[in-house]
Amino acid sequence: MPALEKLKVGDEFYDEDFFMFWEDFDIGWRANLMGLKVFFTPKAIAYHFRSGTLPRTRWSRVSLSLARPAFLRCHLVKNRYLTLIKNFRLARNGWALPFIFARDLLWVGALTIRSPKIIIALARSRAVFKRAWQKEEY
Repeated sequence: MPALEKLKVGDEFYDEDFFMFWEDFDIGWRANLMGLKVFFTPKAIAYHFRSGTLPRTRWSRVSLSLARPAFLRCHLVKNRYLTLIKNFRLARNGWALPFIFARDLLWVGALTIRSPKIIIALARSRAVFKRAWQKEEY
């Protein structure tokens, strides 16, 4: 069976609840949890049609995230937590909790402070988070 078929959850290769952002990270983490071999090719180059290709600086991702409209910032935050709900395993990744918590205080705080409505939108996404708990099956 091809690797991509093994990564399917239900009828989905990529989780349709994501809409955009983090779906590639989700499928990569899922592959890792399933024990599929993954290879790192440092010379590979991918170009995004729009703003995804940035110079590799510490702040480039942060500044791009902050510059996005509130609608997209909401998806960035929502999908980060969908990825964690579906793939984070306390037994395997528990050591990272303090780092995740510290990062999220800064990153999610920065993304939401400019538009507190993001918190309301996330609260309205309860059904999506509930589905993510149900998809945590591998």
